[in-house]
Amino acid sequence: MNEIEKTQTLSPIHQALFYAMELVGFNPKNFDRDSLQIIISNINEKQKDISIDKFREAFELGANRKLDIDLNTYQNFNTLYVANVLESYRRYNINETKKQKFSLPPPQAKFAWSMQEKKEHFEWLRDDVFLAISKRNGKSGEFPDILICSFKDIYDYMEHFGMIACKTGEALLNRIKEAERVNKKVDKWGMVISQTSKEGEIPASYYRLEVMDYFIKNKDKL
Repeated sequence: MNEIEKTQTLSPIHQALFYAMELVGFNPKNFDRDSLQIIISNINEKQKDISIDKFREAFELGANRKLDIDLNTYQNFNTLYVANVLESYRRYNINETKKQKFSLPPPQAKFAWSMQEKKEHFEWLRDDVFLAISKRNGKSGEFPDILICSFKDIYDYMEHFGMIACKTGEALLNRIKEAERVNKKVDKWGMVISQTSKEGEIPASYYRLEVMDYFIKNKDKL
């Protein structure tokens, strides 16, 4: 244990730094006051949005492999290392905010269809539309170009009975992006086919894509 570790009146940032070193397995035996002060000065000047509690949380998350970087210090705990950890922590918080923002909302209770109505709509799409077209033209796995359908209610029914798994995290975000691109398609006259959803909402085309993909992938089992 060196001189600075023996100090009994450590400031909160000093305590947080030694806590971080402990979490990542860095041995501060040969860590001098000047090196420590350089890191603290940089934190105070460049990392003002990071509180002591957030600083501790960043290293706790990293030590538990929740961040997108390797926290192995190779016994080189310096300003750049600390800055990289804190930047990864910021990315982590941004991603967590996105996941919460784009979590699938529960079905609206008001004016909602009953499960039996959703089941009947699902069976109509399966039997009278999807399979009927296949029988009529001899091609399986097709939907009509224009189809007015409550895909959200069909999705709810299928998700309820385990036919469709609810996407989460990165898979959900990627599917939303794909659905937004579908929303922004235009026809041959340059007119928008469908409106873009409001920020934070799951676009209606998300449910359409999920249901259609299931039907097409499972066309031989329907």
